[in-house]
Amino acid sequence: MRSTSALRVEVSDDGGAVVIGADGEFVAGAVKPWAYDAVGSAVPMRLEARGSELVQIIDHRGGGFTYPITADPWLGINLFDYGTVSTSNGQAKVNLLPSAWGMSMWASVSGHLIMNTAGWDEARARWSKVRAALDSKRTMRQQYECHVAGAPLTGGWWNLEKWRPTRTVHWSYGMLIHECNWTTATRY
Repeated sequence: MRSTSALRVEVSDDGGAVVIGADGEFVAGAVKPWAYDAVGSAVPMRLEARGSELVQIIDHRGGGFTYPITADPWLGINLFDYGTVSTSNGQAKVNLLPSAWGMSMWASVSGHLIMNTAGWDEARARWSKVRAALDSKRTMRQQYECHVAGAPLTGGWWNLEKWRPTRTVHWSYGMLIHECNWTTATRY
């Protein structure tokens, strides 16, 4: 069990928050919360970091709201719901499905950084077969970074295929064409 004094809470510009451990490791996070009154009117609210505590402030006084008020401070930890390994062209194919939390993190101010670091670490830590396949060839990391950058373009599952060549030009070259599924080291 982690000591709460070893945790740091940071509220991002987009209204969400992340919890960081003493070692700088992503621990958990919260997407931008919402609040509505009994007739569906939005109630102003925000998150505040107070040391190692995350506090949700609901500004309901004087707003003429109808009670009760429902507020959602949803917290999430897993950036991926599933991680499996199958085969493609006779070699390992890693299949990762970002969680709703992972996709909301992707859309946040620091989301790409979190998905590129904590997401990669999580996929490797949660599933041993995934770790072995991801660690096998540089192209796997390149495909992962491509999926992080283009998550809305590349759809639900992120498929990383070992048979794809390691890019000698940056993987982003031709991304709108190859959609992280390149077939050569230099072209799309």
